[in-house]
Amino acid sequence: MTNVDRVREWFNGKAMIPGEGMVDSLAELLFEAEARGRAAGTDYGVGVPGLIAEECSLLRQMLFEKNAAYGNSALDPLRVFSKADPEEQIRVRLDDKLSRLSRGSAAGEDVEQDLLGYLILLRVARKLKQRGLKP
Repeated sequence: MTNVDRVREWFNGKAMIPGEGMVDSLAELLFEAEARGRAAGTDYGVGVPGLIAEECSLLRQMLFEKNAAYGNSALDPLRVFSKADPEEQIRVRLDDKLSRLSRGSAAGEDVEQDLLGYLILLRVARKLKQRGLKP
């Protein structure tokens, strides 16, 4: 096992303490991650702040894409069957996602990302309501 493999185990919580030579391997991994990010057109930096920025950016992009694809349906639904306000409808969607997550039946969805997206949409719905704005 190489030191790079040991660092990966340490990052994944499979190793408790970094061993000898791990600092150089850690730096090597961080440079690799940074290079992959630049090659993919993203430069979030490395470490926890970089990963937070990357996840937030991915979530933002997903929300913009879904909002465009579904015509703002979470905040401005058609109301064919349900007359519930957008906040309540988002809460129902959150319940559905949590149900799928607890039952292990995500069917290829990224349930965690969807949950985060719905929580953000819930906050947006509240702000729209507080400010008297329409979606």
